[in-house]
Amino acid sequence: MKLSVAGKMTAITSVLLAVVFAVITVINMQVQENATIGIIRGNSLQLAETAVAVLQESMLVNDRHRIQSTIDDFAAHRDVDHIRIYTRGGQIAYSTHHEEIGNTLGIQLSQCMTCHQNSPPPTQLPEDERT
Repeated sequence: MKLSVAGKMTAITSVLLAVVFAVITVINMQVQENATIGIIRGNSLQLAETAVAVLQESMLVNDRHRIQSTIDDFAAHRDVDHIRIYTRGGQIAYSTHHEEIGNTLGIQLSQCMTCHQNSPPPTQLPEDERT
């Protein structure tokens, strides 16, 4: 079967449009994924800053029960996977997983190396490096 010139042009145009739409769809999906990750990261940082503000007074007066209770409340009412507060020596002082409290983590763990690869460790991490 032979196609006319108009048929060939229609077929070529259709194929080109399909390719262009496919490329635009892939780019759009990547942009949307990056935007979603950015929003989630921003919300996580906002929640972390809220937790620090809420816990600050309890930490200043060393109210251990209130600190643990606040962490438990955050974990119960939010989409929080895990909260840990460490001592300077790397011991887990507070955690949403109570069985972890008292354990000491080595600084060779990937979460720890973010800060401890430099000596002295930074006092604050950039937002994109926080976990």
